[in-house]
Amino acid sequence: MKRNILICLVIYVTILYFCQMKRFKLLIFILVASFSTTLAQLDPVYSQYMFNPAIMNPAYAGIYDMASATGVYRNQFLGLNSGGKPETMTFNAHSSLPLDKMGAGITLIRDKVGINTTTSVELLYSYRLILGENRLSFGMNVGFDNYVSDPSQGLNPKSDNDPLYNPDKVSSWNPAFGFGAMYLAENYFVGVSTPSLVKQEISSNGVTNKLQNRHFYATGGYIIKLANELVIKPSVLVRYVSGTVSMDLNGSILMYQNLWAGVSIRNAAEVVVLMAQLQATDALKLGVSMDLASGTIKEIAGGGGVFRPVAYEFMANINFPLLEAHAIQTTLY
Repeated sequence: MKRNILICLVIYVTILYFCQMKRFKLLIFILVASFSTTLAQLDPVYSQYMFNPAIMNPAYAGIYDMASATGVYRNQFLGLNSGGKPETMTFNAHSSLPLDKMGAGITLIRDKVGINTTTSVELLYSYRLILGENRLSFGMNVGFDNYVSDPSQGLNPKSDNDPLYNPDKVSSWNPAFGFGAMYLAENYFVGVSTPSLVKQEISSNGVTNKLQNRHFYATGGYIIKLANELVIKPSVLVRYVSGTVSMDLNGSILMYQNLWAGVSIRNAAEVVVLMAQLQATDALKLGVSMDLASGTIKEIAGGGGVFRPVAYEFMANINFPLLEAHAIQTTLY
């Protein structure tokens, strides 16, 4: 037991040191609403990713013999006076299928940043291999993204003669495709995925904007069971987008089989995330997290004040039997 804890601590310290040496830049701040015609190029950031892996990895769909539905609401940059704060609403549902070793699901996302709104609808499919007590799953997601840029939603230019200002509402429909793989063992899990494999662009007034860059994710976690019904779960999430790397390191503890409490460090403590999840019943889990940035941002509009970005994220997850072979399960990951 002590050896397992020591291994996790060594991994944490090594990764933190590596992040400090590389001085990785914070990806989340790229999402700030600048109230220009620049369109979103990044997937939404989720702090409670370890409790809903299907959002980023389609291989998780139906990996357990039950059905699961999760809703997430995220509001960023509280304290911003001029409006346009990033806001994300996500719904995900998936289940194993009567066909042996297969799973399917659906993900709905509405991500609003300033004058830009992205609505995504994706279908998930997975195929899993049972390797003794372990599971190896492969998955793919396919769907479409609708991007809308509406300058009437809060954009007030000083001059209508600005050649870069387009007062017209711009909308674009684009295909979405990705895939992933995940391996689940008794006390650890690892996964890789690229849910946004297709690069997307839109042209307006002779100007071409990138809508979506390719995203690559790698995640892993380890379960340490201690005495007195305590469980420790260290986990890591690495994002790679267009040559930029972002990393979340998380440590969570489960107390009395129904209360999770955890802390995440994003990019060498540029953001610290506090989180808690309550296993209200065998089927229902509720979660909340708060992101605290170490720096401040100067607001260009709305008075030009300085504020410290704070983000809140709320999650509700329910597991239920959809098929005769299903049973409600309380999962650790």
